Amino acid sequence: MRALPLLLLAGLLGPSPAPARAAADPASSLVRLRVAYQDYSLESPWEKGNEKSRSGYGCVLSPGRILATADLIRAATLIRVQKGSSSESAIGRVETADYEIDLAVIRVDDEAFFSDLTGVVMEETAAVDQPVKFLVFEQSKDLREIPGHLVQIALDDYYYSWFTYLAYGAAVNFEDRGGGWSEPVFSGERMIGITMSYNGERQYAQVIPASVIRRFLEGIGPGGYRGFARLGFSWAPAVGPDFRRWLRIPSPDGGVYVKSVTVPESPLREGDVLLSLDGKPIDSEGYWRHPDWGRIAFPDIVQRGHFPGETVPLTVSREGAVLGF
Repeated sequence: MRALPLLLLAGLLGPSPAPARAAADPASSLVRLRVAYQDYSLESPWEKGNEKSRSGYGCVLSPGRILATADLIRAATLIRVQKGSSSESAIGRVETADYEIDLAVIRVDDEAFFSDLTGVVMEETAAVDQPVKFLVFEQSKDLREIPGHLVQIALDDYYYSWFTYLAYGAAVNFEDRGGGWSEPVFSGERMIGITMSYNGERQYAQVIPASVIRRFLEGIGPGGYRGFARLGFSWAPAVGPDFRRWLRIPSPDGGVYVKSVTVPESPLREGDVLLSLDGKPIDSEGYWRHPDWGRIAFPDIVQRGHFPGETVPLTVSREGAVLGF
């Protein structure tokens, strides 16, 4: 059986993730990250600008390893990791970063720093209207839980990406405490994601879901970082009765039109109608039905479900005949 090849997105190398210890208290997995950075000049890319600083949050994965957004540590010259409840700090370095999905792992070589910290526990289950809490430290170093709720679960633009990936949208008011700098988002005692951006006027935060974080961490191995898969073809909705009759699609409402194929060994051909991918039916607008979230754009099937180079079964309509690969 032939299947659809997937393409690799760029990433940095890094070792495999160690298992995290369970955090009884979410605050025990939260740290501050204070980052000094120097951006390269766009006009003269061999030159750097003046050193600046930014700060945000990180979540402990296991002793020595911390999760944060890649944008937070971009162009870093120094990463200082600080416990929110004390002035104790340690120096961190970038272990792995994928700017395409805005995630990074920071390594702290001084594992004694983690003696009173525990690994965060993540939860992939989520629902629209679900109440959540965003964890931040006040200037007094006291922990503050800012309430919010999820308003959207869909593929959305990521900060540096040309592609869309699964993201949660949340209604939250950070009350002049910044927002969008890798704040962890919890439901109960489990983390469902970290913030990627925040719009103060709309009081709306973009959250990278735990399932995307899991795929990122699973991609880090002894042979390097595997990255995220993406489709090896371009497509368009197959809507309109005249268009569907011309394509001779047997299904009354399913399938998307394959405009072009970028992977030579793919069984797909230009002009095919993709009816299902990995056993999941695709409707004429390009959605599959998630059992909990309803209609989700179908590229999510490979992004969170497969690594580059894996094979994915598919069904197509080609000149009126239904073919499986």
